[in-house]
Amino acid sequence: MDVIKGKIVYKKIEGGFWAIIANNGARFKPVDFPVDLQTEGLNIECTISYIQPNFTNFMWGDLVKITKFVISRK
Repeated sequence: MDVIKGKIVYKKIEGGFWAIIANNGARFKPVDFPVDLQTEGLNIECTISYIQPNFTNFMWGDLVKITKFVISRK
């Protein structure tokens, strides 16, 4: 498990999906994205676990599961 800090984005690719761009530029595509996080530009810190195999039809970012999160209201 890793802890990441970043910003929520909505990508209009292949029908659209919610994702995270980490502060270091890494891209993550969470499965079962929590409704509480579905806000463009929201700053978060979250604990993730990587899902293997790590490929989807979207070909955008690493496939992960969010196990814990904190919203930062900067």
